[in-house]
Amino acid sequence: MDQNVQSFFNKLRRRVLKNRRRVNLKTIVQDTGGTVFRTLSSARLPLIIATFAGSVLILLIFVKYLTISPINLAFDAGVEEEILKTYDSNLNILSVIMDDREEGYKFINKMDVVLLDNVGKKVSNLSVNKDLIVSLNKEKVPIRNLYNFLDGSSVQRMDNFMQTISNYLGIRLDRYIVVNLSDLDSMASLSGFSGTDNIDFINYYKNPINYLSSIINFDTYRNSFRTNLNRIEFTGMLNSFGNFQVSSSTLGISQGIQEGENILGDQEKMDSSIISFLRNLDILKEQIRVEIYNATTIQGAATRVGRRLKVYGIDVVKTGNYPETSEVSGIYLAGNKAQMINNYNEIQRAFRGDLKELKEYKYNYSGDIILIIGDDYQNFK
Repeated sequence: MDQNVQSFFNKLRRRVLKNRRRVNLKTIVQDTGGTVFRTLSSARLPLIIATFAGSVLILLIFVKYLTISPINLAFDAGVEEEILKTYDSNLNILSVIMDDREEGYKFINKMDVVLLDNVGKKVSNLSVNKDLIVSLNKEKVPIRNLYNFLDGSSVQRMDNFMQTISNYLGIRLDRYIVVNLSDLDSMASLSGFSGTDNIDFINYYKNPINYLSSIINFDTYRNSFRTNLNRIEFTGMLNSFGNFQVSSSTLGISQGIQEGENILGDQEKMDSSIISFLRNLDILKEQIRVEIYNATTIQGAATRVGRRLKVYGIDVVKTGNYPETSEVSGIYLAGNKAQMINNYNEIQRAFRGDLKELKEYKYNYSGDIILIIGDDYQNFK
């Protein structure tokens, strides 16, 4: 009896051991592989593949187009373009369409100033009437003819054109982008955009497909326009167009005095119009008074800087000459920095973040912020 029972249990034990799966590395791999295979074979397979492919594409775009060194896009070969130092990456860009149909001359067909505010997440587009008159070497010249009155290479002429418009409007300009009328058809076929309205061009890039297409095919159609934007800045510009709020205004007849076909700009009216368009409410709320003093030999530097700050709502209460000269520009805060941070940041942007903070100020003052313009001011024009 006992032997029979023992024999039965021995047989049962051998049968269990024979049929039992051993847990080892091979078994784990087989089970895991089977689970993965069943998952990929399910209805989620298209989503998984699409996600993987999209991740690879984004990685390739980032590596190839966003992390490369800047490329030269200037008019003349051999001109080196550097990455423009900015404060908070804000850029002001002059956008111009040239009428090049008359041999030997280029006339301004359309002109816009595009301000990219990466902090406020907004794009401001100011269209400027080409018939407005600017002063050049004591001559009155309509904007449409201004380029032809400038000397030097195409790069130098465009730099001088940008500087003249900057002084005329009281807005700092960092870069330019120029398209010739003769190149519009080529640009339209290569980039997909057709038209001459800058707002339509900006809104075109709110479509992510258009944005990616322009970045990927940039090398193909970049010869259809001229710019001193490097590729990183160009990519940032299109990204701003696609993701930021866009507002627009026009500077034209109502801001000037009609003289035949031309309009003599009234600076007071122009400034008032630009201020109402660009002013920053956060700056106004702080109610900070700013004094600006010229510590250079450049005549009118304090006045020009003051005008460029006023367009954003900064209250410039006094400008004048500093008792001594200074090599570097500086800023003195008479109060709590936290209570004037928006004014402080905007002033730093005007000088691209290179303003030296002064610990003390030895002269009399009545403002909350004292700005000293040094010889390095010429680097920030």
